[in-house]
Amino acid sequence: MSYSYERHDYCKLLQYDILGLTELHNLQEQKRFQSRTWVHSAPAQKVEGKSTDPAAGVAIMLSNRMADKLLDEGHVGTRIAWVRLKGPVCNLFYIVAYIPHKGRTSAPYAKDTISQLRKLLRTVRKSECVILAGDFNCQLRRNVLGCTGRWCMTTRPDDGHEEQILDLMRENDLFAVDTLFKPKTKKWDGKYRACNGTYRSKEKKKRPRKLDYICVSNRWKSLMVNVEVKWGPSIHRFGKPFDHGFLSAIWRWKTSKKKKVQRSNFAAMGSQSWPEFDTRLRIKLQAQEEPPKNKETYVINAGDGGPAQALKQDLASEYELLTKCVQETIKEVVPEKQ
Repeated sequence: MSYSYERHDYCKLLQYDILGLTELHNLQEQKRFQSRTWVHSAPAQKVEGKSTDPAAGVAIMLSNRMADKLLDEGHVGTRIAWVRLKGPVCNLFYIVAYIPHKGRTSAPYAKDTISQLRKLLRTVRKSECVILAGDFNCQLRRNVLGCTGRWCMTTRPDDGHEEQILDLMRENDLFAVDTLFKPKTKKWDGKYRACNGTYRSKEKKKRPRKLDYICVSNRWKSLMVNVEVKWGPSIHRFGKPFDHGFLSAIWRWKTSKKKKVQRSNFAAMGSQSWPEFDTRLRIKLQAQEEPPKNKETYVINAGDGGPAQALKQDLASEYELLTKCVQETIKEVVPEKQ
């Protein structure tokens, strides 16, 4: 329900890495909002001084560290904005979308925005992880194979554009990860229920509905460790839980663990350090027990190969002993690289 300078500052204080904002009422191009951390959609056109889509306008707010990882950005129309971010394992293609509700009487309609989303998703590389978040203005039903989990608000098909959203998710292998996490219990209808609804009507008798979702590529959905609905921003805006809640997710990358390798800093060795190294090495070699010398060990006989084999074994043991002493001396004298 619109945007302002005060709400812009409030959103910054939330300190999220990626924050998708919808229903900005075409205020996303205000000069004060513009920065490298702000990616917004196009403003709606005006006809005879009136906006053709007054509720439109979406934007993505990035933290400074995510802005440093920004590879590409863009928008499609007045209700879709996207960014491509460099990740440690693969790139993230994050989209925020505001899909029109089923009661609209003029363009754009829900099918128009969904069609734009479909074209945009065809440009995403297969190696990238897609995150599609926003206000879908419809309820997805529970336990749809490959699309939703058990924590949807309903089992009934929505009479709006739910099936079109599910088809889009199937085509791009997306899963609504917020339906995988058990919500906190909230009191409504006089009882405590597990409710993850994201929309509350003005009429108290109406039950909450789940209209907002975070959809992630099935391959990467296990990286979401927690998703919950928060009403703090709504209370800040209206003084009470009303309209849309704030869908918050925590993402944790799984990266390969690198073993710490200790390396010696030979460049730090001075002219006084090397004589100490030589002295310690000589002491270590003298302390080792000398193997008994066999006269045949040092005679190479090409006939039967016996003495030659003995010479080979003796040299190998001497080399192993020398290597061991050198490595021990390095650890004692040569400093490690920081």
